Parts: sequence; C-alpha cells; structure tokens
Amino acid sequence: MLKMLTRDDLRKLSVVGGGVEVLDWRFYDTLDIANGGVQSVFRFFQQAQGVGGLTKETTNMDIASQLPRGYEFVPTSIIARLVDPTGAIAVTDLTDKLLCTSVGFMSFNIGNRPYYECKVLDLFGGALTGWTGNLAAGYTQARTLDGVRLELSPVIPSNYNFDVTVTYPAAPVVTLTQKLYIALVGKVLRPRQG
Repeated sequence: MLKMLTRDDLRKLSVVGGGVEVLDWRFYDTLDIANGGVQSVFRFFQQAQGVGGLTKETTNMDIASQLPRGYEFVPTSIIARLVDPTGAIAVTDLTDKLLCTSVGFMSFNIGNRPYYECKVLDLFGGALTGWTGNLAAGYTQARTLDGVRLELSPVIPSNYNFDVTVTYPAAPVVTLTQKLYIALVGKVLRPRQG
C-alpha cells in the first residue's frame, strides 16, 4: 500500500514556522582518563565546544551543563565508548581498557537528583575482547547492545544543569591516557527556525 504525505504531515516536518521540531539526537562528551591514576570522578557535559579549544569531536554541547533556551531533551539511552587516543597498539592496551570499564558506577543527574544509576560495565553493552602476543595487543568493544535503555525517560529542560558522572573506587592507573566518550541518545525538542 502506498502512503502519501498530506499537507498537514509536511507542515509538521517543516524546519521553519512556529512551534517546535522533534528530532533524533545525541548529546556527547569526551573526557581523558589520564595516565598515572590521578582522578577517580569524571563529570560529563560540563564543557562546551569552542571553549579552551574544544572541538565538536570532543563535545557537541553549546553551553556547559545545560541545554540552550527553548530546548528540551528526552534521553532514551546512555552509551559509553573508550576511544583510542593514539592509535598505538601496546601490550598494556587491554589492561588499561579493562581498568576503565570493569569497575565503578555511573549516575545520570538532572539538577541535584540522580535519575539513573548503574555499574560502569553496563554502559558498554556487551563484553570486551582482546588479544596479545609478540608484544602486540588489541582491543575491541562488542556492539551487540547499546548501553543502557531508559524506559521511563526524564525530560531535561532548558537552562537546567545535568550531567553524567562516572565514579571509580580508586583512580584508574592506566599506562596510556584513555578517552572516555559518553552519549545521551534520544529526542530533542527545539524551536523551529523563522
């Protein structure tokens, strides 16, 4: 059966005019887990692109810790990835990754209240696999699951602080600095243009 879009359907999809548009969106942020074990608590979404030389590769936040005026966000899942900062393959690579993904807990907070908590391992969806031999190591993260799903999604209002905090029982003592990427995936509601 052929489905046709009506004028009303097209008006709802328009990017200009009054009202709001609802889009699939991902807010993300990346923080360094520095070598040497110096930090045990990491608060994501507290930095904005363009500040201190941060690029969109690191974060897509326009305002640190808040959404712009008129925006709302309904997160439906939270994911985490370890991004290899160097591309180098080392024997310690798998050990470093396991230190950053196998212990600790995560808290998703709006204002001063947590709205979801879980073990860090739950964020990575799947299992870590690695291999070593002849002074070479590798790491891959299974993609069979996409982090944690939020069944009863809270709405993050504009101009209201939020964060995802990852807390380790002790600072991970990694050999190479690791980049931890956290994303809130869901629907953004924002004013239409014009």
